[in-house]
Amino acid sequence: QEMVEVLRETPFPLEGFILRHPRAAASLLDSDLETAVRLVGESDPVVSPPARIIYRLINADPVLAARLVQALDDRGYSDLVMESLAYLAYDKSRSERVPGLPISLERDGQFLRAVLSQQGSEGMIQRLSEVFQVYGRRSASGQVDAGFLIQYRETLEAAVSFVPDASAREELLRIIALAAQDGN
Repeated sequence: QEMVEVLRETPFPLEGFILRHPRAAASLLDSDLETAVRLVGESDPVVSPPARIIYRLINADPVLAARLVQALDDRGYSDLVMESLAYLAYDKSRSERVPGLPISLERDGQFLRAVLSQQGSEGMIQRLSEVFQVYGRRSASGQVDAGFLIQYRETLEAAVSFVPDASAREELLRIIALAAQDGN
C-alpha cells in the first residue's frame, strides 16, 4: 500500500511501468484499488492518458482492468470509462497488420467478460451504447476516422470469440449488437 502511495506522490510513468513490468504493476495496483483509481483518474491526459493506462492494464491483467473500470465508474469517472472501453477499437486490425505488437484479442475478450461480470448486462449495454453514440458523432464530424465504429465492432466481436464460456460469449455478442444498434 505504501508503494502505491509512492507512485501517486512522484511523477512516475505508470504506463511505462505497466508495459515493462506487467505482473508487478498489476500486483501493486491490485493491492490498493482506491489509490489505483486516483492514480489513473489523475494521470496527465497528454503524457499518459488515463484510458491508455487502462488499455495497457488490460494486457497485464484484464480482470483487474475491469475491476478498476468499475471502480472508476462507481466514483463518477464515466467519461474515462467510456474512453477506456473505446480504446481497444483498432486492436483487431492492428494485430493482423503487425503481429508483434503487444495486443491480445484474447485478453480483450477476458476484459469484456470481466466487465460484464462487474456491470451486468444492462450496465454494459449502457456503457457500450455510449461509446457507439459518442464515437458515431465524432466520426460524423470528422474527429475520428469514418470507419471507427466498424473497426470497434469488429474488434469487440473478435475479442469475444476468445471467451470460452458459450453463454457468456453469446450474451456479449447480444450486448454488442444492441449497443451498436442504440448507437446508430
